[in-house]
Amino acid sequence: MMYFGDYTLIYNALPFPGWLLALVIIWTVPWKGAALWRAARNRQKIWFCILLVVNSLAILEILYLKFWQRKKDITEQNLGQNKQNGQSAPAEQKTATQAKI
Repeated sequence: MMYFGDYTLIYNALPFPGWLLALVIIWTVPWKGAALWRAARNRQKIWFCILLVVNSLAILEILYLKFWQRKKDITEQNLGQNKQNGQSAPAEQKTATQAKI
């Protein structure tokens, strides 16, 4: 039985070199973070869940960022419309709310 208080036993139990695990983590975490950030900002709940659960050594994350994300964030689209109209974001939201009343 392995004693988990000593990290050398865990390190020696890996079927591959420990530096390879560190390299995979360093490669995967930034890609996963960027893809999850974009999916959340674009309100793509299904993509967010898929990216959160599936570990593909960042292949799925790179494909999502390259092909399946929306070209602009929803907030960026709103800000672009506000700048064209000469309004700030709260003012446009206020006028949209007033229009509903």
